[in-house]
Amino acid sequence: MGCVHDLRQPLGNIETTVFILNLLLGDVPGKVPEHLRTIERQVEVAARTLNEAAAELRRLRAQRTEVEDLDFTKFEIATVT
Repeated sequence: MGCVHDLRQPLGNIETTVFILNLLLGDVPGKVPEHLRTIERQVEVAARTLNEAAAELRRLRAQRTEVEDLDFTKFEIATVT
């Protein structure tokens, strides 16, 4: 799952940067807080999408392993008989 990790890393950096900006800026007038909230929400959406993709990848890998195990068992039976 190196790809998932590689995509999560920049999201974590973005999330941390937004957190620090919120601390540094405090209560600023204008649209800055709104834009920062938008970034936070989009990072959450991207992280959730990555988590779902990682879960699906794990499921597919487990399924593939089960199929490979099953095929190996069939091969063993054919060899013994």
